[in-house]
Amino acid sequence: MLPQKPHRRGAFVVERGVSNLSAFPNACPACGSHFIYFDVERGEVICRSCGAVLEQRNLDLSPEWRAFTQEEKEEMDRSGAPLSDLFYDRGLTTKISYSPKKGDLEQDPDPTLNQRLAAWQDRSAGSSEQRHLKRALTLMRRTGLSLGVPKPILEYASRLYRRVYTEKSLKMRNVESTVAAAIYFSCKSFNFSRSLDEVAQAVNVSKKATGRAYRNLVWVVGPPRHKAVNPQEKETKLCLLRIAEVMGITDASLAVALRILDVAESLKLDRGRLPKSLVAAVLYVSSVLTNQTKTQREIASASGITEVTLRNRYKELIEKIDIRLLV
Repeated sequence: MLPQKPHRRGAFVVERGVSNLSAFPNACPACGSHFIYFDVERGEVICRSCGAVLEQRNLDLSPEWRAFTQEEKEEMDRSGAPLSDLFYDRGLTTKISYSPKKGDLEQDPDPTLNQRLAAWQDRSAGSSEQRHLKRALTLMRRTGLSLGVPKPILEYASRLYRRVYTEKSLKMRNVESTVAAAIYFSCKSFNFSRSLDEVAQAVNVSKKATGRAYRNLVWVVGPPRHKAVNPQEKETKLCLLRIAEVMGITDASLAVALRILDVAESLKLDRGRLPKSLVAAVLYVSSVLTNQTKTQREIASASGITEVTLRNRYKELIEKIDIRLLV
């Protein structure tokens, strides 16, 4: 029997508790009607006009309770955050908040109780291994946030760090350089363009120490294997997109730069050259062709090279490529 009081949303008729309308068909294939509803008890998507069962055995993933305010939702929610390797305890430990809730503050005669309890929880962080991981992974999360590294890449870096630390397979001269090496290794594995110098500056450690830690890491776990969706995408193109985003290059100029880069790579002008030096020259040529005011100094500074290197790569480009055909 069809329900008597469904809730209408646009052209659909749905039951209470349905949270994903995008999974429903747009229209009934039998009669073309748009009046479709979801039977929560049977897990069926049914056409209200002709009664055809469009889908069955669907799971309603929404909660069985209802909440009208954020406070009610927090009180009735029984599941916590998902497990994450970015925390030393993978997020299983209950964390005492430094600041109590407003209602608790009005009832508690000692407003500093939460601060003292949270401080003691931080001091008693378990074994020395847990304290070490807590310090290293906190630094890793902060560095990833400043570099804009996605969470899956950071989680891979944290698993890599855990492995070399628990197996004692790597001599860690300091935590900072090893954290930077793990992040750089993970970025290379996922084809995420971040240079060694950028990662070292974000962690506030020298490039020499980071490079040494990275070489030791490669010696222990092997070279990075590409885990990205498109592993064939070259580092030069990723570097170009990143520098163009930093400098605010227009879409028209970026399109010209990508065409020039494809021709340069087909002529093997990237062999034996730093990717960022070729990218800087390509961006400078495209900015000149599209009348975008970007100086050599600005592009060289954003790319991390000198103006002399930029001019040398620029001369190679205009000698080997007829730039006018690419505009």
